[in-house]
Amino acid sequence: MKLRGLLSAAVVLLALAGLVYWSNKAEKAKENEPDPNAPPKIIDIAKDSIVRLEIQRDGKETLVLEKGDNGDWKITAPKSLQADKTSVDSLLATVSKLASSRLIEEKVTDLATYGLDAPKLVVLLKQKDGKQLKLLVGDETPTGSNFFTKLDGDPRVFTLASYSKTSIEKSPWDLRDKRLLTFDSKKLSRVDLTAKGSTVEFGKNAEGAWQIVKPRPLRADGGAIERLVGRLRDAKMDTEMSAEETRKARAAFARANRVARVKVTDAAGTQELEVRKSSKDEYYAKSSILDGVYKVASTLGEGLDKGLADLRNKKLFDFGFK
Repeated sequence: MKLRGLLSAAVVLLALAGLVYWSNKAEKAKENEPDPNAPPKIIDIAKDSIVRLEIQRDGKETLVLEKGDNGDWKITAPKSLQADKTSVDSLLATVSKLASSRLIEEKVTDLATYGLDAPKLVVLLKQKDGKQLKLLVGDETPTGSNFFTKLDGDPRVFTLASYSKTSIEKSPWDLRDKRLLTFDSKKLSRVDLTAKGSTVEFGKNAEGAWQIVKPRPLRADGGAIERLVGRLRDAKMDTEMSAEETRKARAAFARANRVARVKVTDAAGTQELEVRKSSKDEYYAKSSILDGVYKVASTLGEGLDKGLADLRNKKLFDFGFK
């Protein structure tokens, strides 16, 4: 009797194991299937296949982005500018997998009904194989929060969420590289800082540690130098400035008092940054790698306002417990 009971239990266990196996297999198969309730994709291509992107905004200058042979993106119109990698990656990720809110019409007969005869936004995508896609964005829907959109050559009309439109409707200012210096901190070999009425030059010794070279050889405070380098590496122009404020910044810079001038040298060469402070306690900077003058955060000006006493090693002895 006991043997018969054990056999029955084993059969039941095997049956249950089989059910679990096939259930899990079915679930995994469903995971790979597209959601039938998901809104249709307007664009579905590989992000890395895009080599050129053009954004035409109603009444605004056309923005053109092009991918270089080294894989870096550059703004080529309305003027040549370095592009911010993170911002461009985000834009490409959005536009390459652009989903609609819903399908409005399978075969449109009158584009004017949706404002697509004279679209407010046009995005042109060029791929490696030469294929091009043209996205048209027209009027806002009567209920708001969506816009009518379609691909040129595709008879269907979709609605596009407002946040998706905002994510792709970018200006040159949104996508430009906002760094004031582009040196490689890992290959940085020399820093010259003029502030508080004197110039201090730092160099790296054979062990890769910072040392004061001028005005005379001294031990440097490694932590203070790294913080200074960090300020320079992260130095960016104020992204909230309007075009008018940017124009006025040059005059404000000319009247302001100099806080610091810094030269940084890496394997690619030397770059220079000058920071000034206005009577209104606003900081402005001018970089050797950029045209114009830009407003910057006060933390940059304060972080560069350092003299020899702030940056030298003040320990009487310098040895380790080991």
